[in-house]
Amino acid sequence: MKVIDIKSEKQQTGFKTCTVCAHCWPRIVDLIRDESLYINGYQASFSDSREGLFLFTHDIDGCGTTLAISAGALVKLYTGPEHTVHMAYTERCEGHCMHGDDLAPCTNDCDMRWARDILQVLKAHGPEERLKALDTAEHPDVPARAS
Repeated sequence: MKVIDIKSEKQQTGFKTCTVCAHCWPRIVDLIRDESLYINGYQASFSDSREGLFLFTHDIDGCGTTLAISAGALVKLYTGPEHTVHMAYTERCEGHCMHGDDLAPCTNDCDMRWARDILQVLKAHGPEERLKALDTAEHPDVPARAS
């Protein structure tokens, strides 16, 4: 594995920079659309689901690092209803959030379900109409889509 000291390289600015190969994704949507990244896990935060982490692997020669993206940064990808009941560790819980490498969707009306839905978007690198919500969020001068 080739390790690059990004401190000695020209610093790139943007949403996220790979700590191994120094590749820079200028915007969140660029990272999600990048087919050299794949989602490989979700580290849940049971006290505040927005503090969970989506874990990606940068799958290119000489890299292979894991990047963490805050769940809160991707909340706009969720288009479903808001659920307020916390079901983790209850009999009704399917247990998906307990296992970081479990990428399956959840069917319960749990307050953490939105993160499981976003995992499906990340696995598919889209669909594009869902990613547009992030484009608008990153460019506040662009009017929001009509529902």
